[in-house]
Amino acid sequence: MDSADLTDEEIRAAYSDASGGSYDAINVMAGYRMSVDTKLVCEVVDGELQIRIGVDILKFAAEHCERFYNGSVASADGPYIKVTDPEEFAREIVRLLNEETEDGHSIIHEMLDNVFVEAIEYGCEGVDHDFQQATTPQGD
Repeated sequence: MDSADLTDEEIRAAYSDASGGSYDAINVMAGYRMSVDTKLVCEVVDGELQIRIGVDILKFAAEHCERFYNGSVASADGPYIKVTDPEEFAREIVRLLNEETEDGHSIIHEMLDNVFVEAIEYGCEGVDHDFQQATTPQGD
C-alpha cells in the first residue's frame, strides 16, 4: 500500500505513540505520508544547507496547522483550512519566505537567527564556545 492511500486517521494512529500520545502535523511532515512528494528534509549536501518539502506534505501541514483551529469539538481533528491548489499555495509560501522587509531581512533570516541562538545555548558542536568578541574597534 502506498502511504498516500492512508487516511489522516491512520497517520494520526501511526504517530500517536511517537509524539507522546498527541498528534501534530510535524510528525506527519517528518516522513510518514510520502506519495510523489518529499517529506520534510533538512540536511547539509555538498556544502549547502537544504530544506525541502513536497507540496502535498506542505498542503497537509497547512490544513492541520493548529493556529487555524477555532476550538470547535467538531473540527478538532482538522483540517482547519482547505488548500485548493497545492502548487499555487507553495509558490505563495515561497514568495512570503523570500519577501524582504525594509532592512533586508526575511522570515528565513529570522528563522536562522533563532536557530543560531538555540544551537549555541544548547552547546552545539563546531563552535568555539569560549570565544570573546571584541569590545572596542580594532586599531584603538
